Amino acid sequence: MSSVMASLSHALDLVEGQPRGHAVRACILGMRVARDVGLDAATRSSLFHALLMKDLGCSSNAAKMCFLFEADDRAAKGSVKTVNWRHPIARAIYGMRAVAPGRPLLTRLKRLVRLVAAGDRAGKELIQIRCERGAQIARQFGLDETTAHAIHALDEHYDGGGHPRV
Repeated sequence: MSSVMASLSHALDLVEGQPRGHAVRACILGMRVARDVGLDAATRSSLFHALLMKDLGCSSNAAKMCFLFEADDRAAKGSVKTVNWRHPIARAIYGMRAVAPGRPLLTRLKRLVRLVAAGDRAGKELIQIRCERGAQIARQFGLDETTAHAIHALDEHYDGGGHPRV
């Protein structure tokens, strides 16, 4: 089962705009941390599956990403997790790079203004679609509820600044 999940994780990496092996690397790192903090075997098993399958819902918001960014969703998603969304300058730089690439500057600026107007509501909606669908697919695969819950909480941040239950 782990081999099948690792293979599926490679496909999810591509859909999410990440390099091949992204989820496997995240899983390796997460399992090292789990070992070092002394998690029990059942929790480590749930964590292992959640880390490999963390992006199960990533294709569910692809159409909305394309619409909002007027861009290939994989390109827009590829760097979205590396942006510090609390800093307006970082947000603006990401927006200028990701919104309507290759289009005339005026078109890009208009799309960017619409995206800013949609505000945090649009971002939370994208996350909600992705996380809820990912958890649902995990349950359909027969993964335990702890794994599904972890996938649902994918966009939570260590400091509480993410979106744990959007």
